[in-house]
Amino acid sequence: MSPVSAARFTAEAGVTEIPMLIGGEWRTAAESYEVRDPYRNTVVARAQRSALTDLDDALDAAVKAKAKAAATPAFERAALLRRAAKLLVERADMIAEIMSRETGKAIKDAKAEIIRSQDTLNLSAEEAVRIEGEHIPLDASAMGAGKI
Repeated sequence: MSPVSAARFTAEAGVTEIPMLIGGEWRTAAESYEVRDPYRNTVVARAQRSALTDLDDALDAAVKAKAKAAATPAFERAALLRRAAKLLVERADMIAEIMSRETGKAIKDAKAEIIRSQDTLNLSAEEAVRIEGEHIPLDASAMGAGKI
């Protein structure tokens, strides 16, 4: 399920319930809070108030995903980043509207931020296929023994 389809519109016009994505699954918390337009003071969304168990679950999922992420070939990482940049731009109008409602930011400023994010993702995609360099061993002291 995509993030766009995971968000659910409530009975209140235009208010979206925003779920948490933990370990590849969308979920809601026991509590949520209102996200308000700072200028109109209207509710634009409800976000989850994560509990400590949600944090623990998210950290466990991240640790479990680490090996798979590390084993992903550079060209696949680059393709994923390019796809994220493409989707960001395809959804720029929707994202800019949401950013404006949540923060009071002007639409043109929100769109500029989206373009900057796209540039960052594309640059990261280019760098993902050129990871090189040297490492400095940290074993000069007992604390660094066995570390790269």
